[in-house]
Amino acid sequence: MGEVSTIGIDIAKSVFQVHGVDTDGAVVIRKRIGRTKILKFFTDLPRCLVGMEACATAHHWARELKRLGHDVRLMPPTYVKAYVKRSKNDAADAAAICEAVTRPSMRFVPIKSAEQQSALMLHRTRDLLIRQRTQLINALRAHLAELGLVAAKGREGLRQLVTIVMESCEEKLLSDARFACQAIVMQLHAAQTQINGLDKRIIQAHRVKSQRYSRLRRDPIDGCCGDNDRSKGVQDWSRVRRLDRIGAAAELYGWQGAALLDLQAGRSILATTIRRRGNSHRQNRKDATREVSLGD
Repeated sequence: MGEVSTIGIDIAKSVFQVHGVDTDGAVVIRKRIGRTKILKFFTDLPRCLVGMEACATAHHWARELKRLGHDVRLMPPTYVKAYVKRSKNDAADAAAICEAVTRPSMRFVPIKSAEQQSALMLHRTRDLLIRQRTQLINALRAHLAELGLVAAKGREGLRQLVTIVMESCEEKLLSDARFACQAIVMQLHAAQTQINGLDKRIIQAHRVKSQRYSRLRRDPIDGCCGDNDRSKGVQDWSRVRRLDRIGAAAELYGWQGAALLDLQAGRSILATTIRRRGNSHRQNRKDATREVSLGD
């Protein structure tokens, strides 16, 4: 039995299952380690290959173990499932991870940095608040519909219902019903305020990091195509504008979605530039045709 070379870790909330083998595949370590002792355990080990399933906390532990000098690799849980030999438990999962990480055909997940995870938290939190806002709107409409108060779909209809709740008299809405609906309206305003704050934070973070945004602010056409043909830049920008029409869901795709939001300010400038240059090209073609006709 030799020195440990590969380790598989099954991550849990409090207790981690560790399975280690040597270069010949013989089991060297099979034990449960508490969360507070896991770093001390790996500090005392020589540098080795460590495999984990990609999950919410795996990126944090991967960064910590890489600081200790270990080669850490994350794998999709669905790819590891095929290597589980017995009924599913922590020990079997750790052994499957240890075996899967050594497979040459295995696909690994890039380890996210703390900054990347923080940026994703902004988008996920915004998505959560949007779902909560939708729930509040649906609840408000349902409660008022029970009393015969309905409005059209969309923001204008919602605005009418909010006005009824906040300003109506006893004849339209009884005091108990008004008190309940006002609580929903207050929660709705709070959720919208938080969503607006997250939108601003996402855009500000992108403006600081994105070089593409800076180029587009200077010259929209050059920002799209660089030193290439400007007509190609117009085509590329058209693709960006088509992608932007998919709506708010585009923001969840990371910096690309944020870029679509940030570029809204330059649309009018770009549209004017494209029209002017398009008219100029058409005029040049007409002049060239006229010269050919006169030459004949």
